[in-house]
Amino acid sequence: MWHITNHTPFETAGYFLRDAQGIEHWLVAMRLTLDLPETGLPVLAEQQQAVNFLPVLDASGEELLEDSDLAPFRPHCDILLRGTATPASDKPVLSFPVSLSVGRLQRTIHCHGPRRLVRTRFGHRIEALGHAVETPLSWRQATGGRDVAADTSKEDATHPDNPIGMGWSA
Repeated sequence: MWHITNHTPFETAGYFLRDAQGIEHWLVAMRLTLDLPETGLPVLAEQQQAVNFLPVLDASGEELLEDSDLAPFRPHCDILLRGTATPASDKPVLSFPVSLSVGRLQRTIHCHGPRRLVRTRFGHRIEALGHAVETPLSWRQATGGRDVAADTSKEDATHPDNPIGMGWSA
């Protein structure tokens, strides 16, 4: 059995993977856990999380919380942001952006208050129902789920990228 000698504070795990030709390859996964304090600068978390051998799902078994750390080829790292987004302004807002930058990678999402899709004689429009407040960063809060304007008898009315979201319409 092979062994990893780890001189870092990070969690590691090794395993063998057999390729399509039947050749075994020794793979090593390392997991680094950081905390983001209010200063915005990441710090090494006191408690490092263990390497995931399987995907981690929520209690319902529908939402992916963390993917498996074991992959045959992963040239880059995964970045998972968990938490709650809060508007920067003390004034009530209908929506606000949330951004994450790591090196050259930058992603921005927009958090909205409660909304609904309204059918008009010209098509559909989104109507705000309230102000944006603390928003959990969750796939359940994102675009996806059922196509709210589609024929519900169709199987493809579920968004392929996020089947558990709050709704969407093509």
